[in-house]
Amino acid sequence: MSSDEKLPGKCLACNRRQAIKLGAMGAAGLAMGATFTGCGDPAGLEQDVVLTLTDYPALGEVGGIANVPSSASGFEFEIWVIRQGEEDYLALSSECNHASCEVDLDGSNGFKCPCHGSKFELDGTKTKGPATKDLLAFDTQLDGETLTLKAGA
Repeated sequence: MSSDEKLPGKCLACNRRQAIKLGAMGAAGLAMGATFTGCGDPAGLEQDVVLTLTDYPALGEVGGIANVPSSASGFEFEIWVIRQGEEDYLALSSECNHASCEVDLDGSNGFKCPCHGSKFELDGTKTKGPATKDLLAFDTQLDGETLTLKAGA
């Protein structure tokens, strides 16, 4: 087989030379200690995220749930914020730890991963795999109409 012949299978646009190059790059990444997402611990916030509660009307009542897009938080994934009490808020990463897909709100029952069917309670507790852990929760701090999601959680 010449180095420019197409390889059989799913990599139809990939020739032998490209496949060897991609394999070598992957091996080099592993040797250098590169980390890969999926089936692991999701990353926490690198910096505090400050939310103005009036920007999220759903949080005006206990039981309210708001989705904070990554464009507003600077975090790689959306963040779900749930008002659990008069001054008690829960903030959860939407990243499923199985394959780094973003979970969706599943009615009022909790969250569901659209990729492989993992399910989580509204408090982030895993109820069905293949995810192996609960959703990552961020510490919160309320100051009047400002809710801060703390970095490092």
